[in-house]
Amino acid sequence: MNKKVEYIAGIDTLEITSTTFTEQAFDFFTHDTSRIVQRDVLAEPKYKYRTNPDKTFYDTSTIDGYEAALSHIMEVSKLQNCVKTRIDFRFDDYCNPYEDLYKINKLLLLLVAERYDIKNKYQSIDLESAKLKTLRIQNKYLEMECYDKAEEENGSLIKCRLELRAKALYDDEDEQNKERRELENWLKRLEQITDRKQGTFTALIDRLNSHLMERYKEHTDRGQINSTSEFITKYADFIFTTPQLVDLYSRLGYNNPKVSASKYKRTHKIEFYSLKELRNYVNQIRKAAVKFLEE
Repeated sequence: MNKKVEYIAGIDTLEITSTTFTEQAFDFFTHDTSRIVQRDVLAEPKYKYRTNPDKTFYDTSTIDGYEAALSHIMEVSKLQNCVKTRIDFRFDDYCNPYEDLYKINKLLLLLVAERYDIKNKYQSIDLESAKLKTLRIQNKYLEMECYDKAEEENGSLIKCRLELRAKALYDDEDEQNKERRELENWLKRLEQITDRKQGTFTALIDRLNSHLMERYKEHTDRGQINSTSEFITKYADFIFTTPQLVDLYSRLGYNNPKVSASKYKRTHKIEFYSLKELRNYVNQIRKAAVKFLEE
């Protein structure tokens, strides 16, 4: 990967559960009626609120500024017995268009989904323009999304945004440090999936090629594919490494899959990543997180 990525980290949205009910609304604070309010018949009702600390007048580019903004929000909202139940960490790139970081982020999301058995995996494009819009994986506890921020927010200087979301955080242990803890948990997850010993990378590539062979059979049965090269080009966004391409040619019955893969690479532009490159990318994410946490 030759692109230079310099993410700027922060916390985009914080969800808070409280026993306090209020209908106050500010740019940075709203009653979150769109999500289920957790209720216990033996205890007080709990209400959910959504906060955006960066919409206050505080500089939230560091954890100290974020905490000052959050203190202000708590003061004006007068919420009691608060528990942070969801934290959305953002990583913004101001230089690279979403399309340029799309494929490596897709690989990262797929690896997380593979490691944590996340079934909900989505990719969207605009129906009219065919522009790539977003990638997302999610379950009850984790959510990860990468999207075209410039497209989503007209006029935004941010070109690509990666969000790491921690959800269903109903424990109230050490609320003060919950953001630090959950961000570190996310960084550990990203490091685990890029650890060769964990086997996640190999398992994903095998699964992807199995799915690609299913698609190949479907296309050939319908007479929709004229050549192997045409098929590989059609699904290039699902082929991430040279060994994966070699394995795919092998499954397709080629006698010398290495030579076939090498020939395809010479005649077609296709973006591949090594595990080392992926680890370097994860290190850039950690670097941005560490800078945000500096006090």
